[in-house]
Amino acid sequence: MINFSLVVVALLGLLALLARLGLKAKLKQRQYIKQYDKAFIDAVNQQQAVVALQSLYRLIDQRPRYQGITTLEAVFEPDQACLQLVNQLKRHACGAGEPKALSLSEARQLLHYLKQAERQRWPWQQTVVLSLNH
Repeated sequence: MINFSLVVVALLGLLALLARLGLKAKLKQRQYIKQYDKAFIDAVNQQQAVVALQSLYRLIDQRPRYQGITTLEAVFEPDQACLQLVNQLKRHACGAGEPKALSLSEARQLLHYLKQAERQRWPWQQTVVLSLNH
């Protein structure tokens, strides 16, 4: 005759093993989803940065003093190109003196105002000043 307590312990051990394997699989799946989400968000942010820069290039096409950034830089390093361009615009908007370096979030906020200006056809200088005072 089989010992009842031995069967119960074996069943509990089997359940614990299955639960642990299921938990590991679930954690691995969550980790994969997080990595996928991060990659997707990064790709979206990268694309938005490129689109915003293209929008800025349209705004400054007739202003040769701002054309220091090549299209290749804009495509391959949008964040760096964005910061350079926004710093140039901020230097011009603030007048004389060296501008304070912008963080990436500040640069993106300024880009948002510039895109809004293009969409609503505001004068671009007014928009830069608005964003700096906002």
